[in-house]
Amino acid sequence: VILKEILTDESDSDATGELLYDGDRYEFIELKNTGTEVMNLSGIGFTKGVRFNFQDGTLLAPGEFKVIAAQAVSFAERYPDIPVDGEYFGKLSNGGESLEISFTTGEFFPVSNIVGNEGEYGKITLTALPSALRPYDQIQIKQANNVSNNGIYKIAFIQGNQVFVTSLLTDEGQGAVGTFFKVITTADYDDKDPWPSDPDGLGYSLVALENNPTGNPSNEAYWRTSTHIHGSPDQDDPELSQKPILTLSVRQLTTSVARNAEAYPNSSKSGIEGRGH
Repeated sequence: VILKEILTDESDSDATGELLYDGDRYEFIELKNTGTEVMNLSGIGFTKGVRFNFQDGTLLAPGEFKVIAAQAVSFAERYPDIPVDGEYFGKLSNGGESLEISFTTGEFFPVSNIVGNEGEYGKITLTALPSALRPYDQIQIKQANNVSNNGIYKIAFIQGNQVFVTSLLTDEGQGAVGTFFKVITTADYDDKDPWPSDPDGLGYSLVALENNPTGNPSNEAYWRTSTHIHGSPDQDDPELSQKPILTLSVRQLTTSVARNAEAYPNSSKSGIEGRGH
């Protein structure tokens, strides 16, 4: 399963009426099965950037898509025929961030003790660990006596049944439980050159350059700007025959016109007649 499309916060776009101030409610993330076999998404979810877990038994056939949205109701208003698999927690960053897709069996392991600062790492000792655990996977602590220890942490290294994480914790004894997430895909996207800039607040989405990409989604060459504004959820983006012409001067002009129209809807001084969208 690969990341195929990301539509981030559109609230910077003053040129389009429906995006004013609340563009984040239309955000969505699209996944695609580029393989040849049906994938079971049970235990798979987003553990960084936004939070979301697919329901047990969720299947994704070859060539098909799954879309998760910030607000399902708003998404349905704009894309009435597109199915949504659920709403994620959190908000996508318009300026770029790291998204992480991970897998967990949901099995919980008892925690023997937690050392808050062991050589500038948090140390968690458990009664047992799952097989094939590796650095950069994640551990989620629940039911801790010190509630500040509850959370998801990146694993720096492992020694026996001891897991060292990159965050400092608070000392405590037994009582907590831990479950583990194996990282499947990480995408570190940005809005600065050489990354596509049009998705930054203008209503376009980031889409994979290829229909069935095999590259690194943290590399700007993996992505391009969607052909049409608002993107193309639940399908491959149409071929880009010509890049949308969007320059800073055009953006500044349309922003200025929109703001003047809002401030002086019937004023001849603004040179703009008040009209409905």
